[in-house]
Amino acid sequence: MKVSLVTTVLNEVDNIEEFLKSVIDQTKKPDEFIIVDGGSTDGTYEILKKYAKKYKWIKVFQIKGASIGKGRNYAIKKAKNEIIACTNVGCILDKDWLKEITKPFTKNRNVDVAVGIYKPYYANDFEYFQGLIVVGEPGKIFLNPSRMSSQSIAFKKSVWKKVNGYPNLSIGEDTKFKY
Repeated sequence: MKVSLVTTVLNEVDNIEEFLKSVIDQTKKPDEFIIVDGGSTDGTYEILKKYAKKYKWIKVFQIKGASIGKGRNYAIKKAKNEIIACTNVGCILDKDWLKEITKPFTKNRNVDVAVGIYKPYYANDFEYFQGLIVVGEPGKIFLNPSRMSSQSIAFKKSVWKKVNGYPNLSIGEDTKFKY
């Protein structure tokens, strides 16, 4: 089963390399990783291009001013595969994340969507505690469907088409997408 991983970024120079390393270190690598940069001005885009040159399965596009929803839709349109995995740069992925979130598709061909646990990226105590408030404890995400988000989701491209993709929003686009 081939998988396209997609994400959007904007001015993430402080944590982009740690995030990319967590993707590169996956036990199951994505067949392609499509990143849409919304017009970074802090050096993020240049770092992404460096990684795309080194890893041919990483594809980087820049759409200045694109919302998260617009960027995700663009990446999914570019994706070659039916299974789409989606995350955000605000996460550091567990090494088995992609393997685990795509496992339901290999076990049952009727699965359309799978959600997973995610841990927010934090660089200091304030960000750590903010993550606990906004996201909650990783093991309890499934007890509160409002905490499920596009930071950790996989779905069939056909389902994305059926719901007309993500709304063109910069915040809350995944909340609208899941309903």
